[in-house]
Amino acid sequence: MEVLEVLQLIRDKLPGADLEQLARDIEKKRDGYSVLAISFESGKLNEVVNFLSQFKAEEDYILDMGGNVAAYLLKNKTKDEYRSASDFAQNLKDALEQENILRIEIGIGGFQGSDTLSALGESVTALKHGGLISYKRGIVTYKEYLLLKILEESGKKAAEFSSTLFDERTLAVLDDKEMMDMAEEFLLSSLNISETSRKLYMHRNTLLYRLDKIQEATGLDIRGFSDALIFKLIATLYKLQR
Repeated sequence: MEVLEVLQLIRDKLPGADLEQLARDIEKKRDGYSVLAISFESGKLNEVVNFLSQFKAEEDYILDMGGNVAAYLLKNKTKDEYRSASDFAQNLKDALEQENILRIEIGIGGFQGSDTLSALGESVTALKHGGLISYKRGIVTYKEYLLLKILEESGKKAAEFSSTLFDERTLAVLDDKEMMDMAEEFLLSSLNISETSRKLYMHRNTLLYRLDKIQEATGLDIRGFSDALIFKLIATLYKLQR
């Protein structure tokens, strides 16, 4: 199916777009872009586009997808110039939060060699289902979404072992929002005590105490990578089962 035919099928998602010109642009960029689908508050499109334009390289592209979603086509660079889409997304979000401009969430699709049209669909899918992954940073990649789907299927089998995975003390941690917010920030901060304390405005000793409480309840010391990975998987499976 030609690019223009695909765009015509989703015309309602592209209000006011020149579909023929857009098709020509995408055709040129078809094999070298990652895509960031960015959701924002209603009525803030102009602010978002103006902000994104500050970061836009000449070969990048911004698209109004309608429904309070904009797509940012990020040109995949050569090996020497490589730009990580996740890092780029994090830089965008950090800049917005520092300026208190507006709140956004970002879904990322497409990687080296991806077709741009496929990347568009992947980014929107990641954005749509990002809440299930529940990353506080508000950035989800399509690969993370696929992993979630695999865990969802695994969760059906894991139900047989729920009494072991989700014992009473573990459930007490998983149902404690304050504890889980702290744990998630710790994971997002690459298991760095000082960085987590700074982000949460929490005294180091308080953070260490809570990490100890998680270890006592679950048997997992999430200060280590292996236990942190297991804890994250258990927490995700529990959320999926709920």
